[in-house]
Amino acid sequence: MSFLARLHDRGLRPALVGGILLASLLAGAAAAAMTPTDEQKAALCGTRASCRIAKTTDAGTDEGGRALAVVELHLGLADKPAEAPEEGCSSDPDSEAKDGGVEYWLIRAGDAPTRLMALCNDGYGAAGVGEDEVTVGNNRLIHVQSGGSAWRWDASLTYSLSPFRELHERDCSYNTLTPDSGTLLDLDLHRLQARSLAWRSAAASSGDAGASTDEEGEMGCPDWPASLDEAFVAQPTADSVAAYVVPAPLGSAADPVAQGTALGNCALSLSTDGSRGFLVFGKPAGSTADAAEIRVIAQGYNELLLQLYDPTAVAALEAAKGKSWVQAPHVEIWTAVQSAAADDSDAPPALDFLQFGIGLDGKVYPGAGKPADLPAVERWSATDEQDRPVQVMRLHWEDQWAFLSGVGIVYSQSLNGKQARLVATTGIVKNRPLFLPTIWTHEPEDSGQGGAHCAVENRRLMLQP
Repeated sequence: MSFLARLHDRGLRPALVGGILLASLLAGAAAAAMTPTDEQKAALCGTRASCRIAKTTDAGTDEGGRALAVVELHLGLADKPAEAPEEGCSSDPDSEAKDGGVEYWLIRAGDAPTRLMALCNDGYGAAGVGEDEVTVGNNRLIHVQSGGSAWRWDASLTYSLSPFRELHERDCSYNTLTPDSGTLLDLDLHRLQARSLAWRSAAASSGDAGASTDEEGEMGCPDWPASLDEAFVAQPTADSVAAYVVPAPLGSAADPVAQGTALGNCALSLSTDGSRGFLVFGKPAGSTADAAEIRVIAQGYNELLLQLYDPTAVAALEAAKGKSWVQAPHVEIWTAVQSAAADDSDAPPALDFLQFGIGLDGKVYPGAGKPADLPAVERWSATDEQDRPVQVMRLHWEDQWAFLSGVGIVYSQSLNGKQARLVATTGIVKNRPLFLPTIWTHEPEDSGQGGAHCAVENRRLMLQP
């Protein structure tokens, strides 16, 4: 679920059209835009007497080469939306005057206008600090919105206009009373992949003394370095940590994935060749033929589906017979709970990290932190979209909020009866994860008509369209 979708659940999200919000990061300066025809003007305002066209911005062309433009409409108080506050909307940050809000419409030659977004700034939270900024570029619309109470947030969403769908989102959430509480969530809505960035002290465990290099702490979120889009690393700066986020791509109301289903390309993928995920121990596999791949999705905050392809597993299991499970190929799961020893300071609450291992036979081994709440394991064999034989495990926790404070995945590939390499969703130092983000739930309706979603094809979970 996107950050703004979660705000909508709490009654804080702006009015949407067809259940879809617009927004985020955008392109270039406006050129001379086409002018709406008389018929389009009539359709834009309808019977709303207070409606006026404030601006028309060139938006490049659609996939067929037809010109696009975005029209910004302003409404008077008499035409405010039904769900708006009685006193109206605050569309002008430099004025205390109330109005009926702002709408954005897409026009193209020969077509009726399509309403994209209806915004009514009611303060977007108890602090009354809400703001909207909309930018239009070549077949793009970016909406930056902020608001909140003691917990502040801002979100930047990027959409294509034709077809209208969300492409990218970057969200920040932080507590104004707690330094170093800010966390960034970066979403690729085309591939349904998520990454996160946090202050190092906020992500630290109770045993990680001196994690922050700034005694005063920082308000807001850490800046997303441009270098992270070129090479995603676990600790991009001395004060920040990054991690891959386990996605729940089917949404919060989806039925459990049926036994026998393989995870196709609609999952987070890690590889021991070093191409995906963080290689936290050992050297990359010598060839792609020897590389293991693990795929993972969440279904809610207490269930994971893990899929393993490891061409070396049979030989590795034979070589590790009679040895500790650590030396055999296995999966490791890290979760977190708030430390019982947390103090009353303004610092983010310290976390206790809990670890357990799962052998390829499904047997569970408690590890660091001696976790008591261990999941039930269900296993099956399947064939992925590359016709490779894979093993799938469903892990289910009784605690419905098992991942609320974070979850991390590690795969340990074995060679000659010894642990050879570890690939993980997070950096790991001295057997402690640097950062455990919680899961990200994608609600398919958030992506817009024709947007990315997952569906089972030939007993494989595949990305659509």
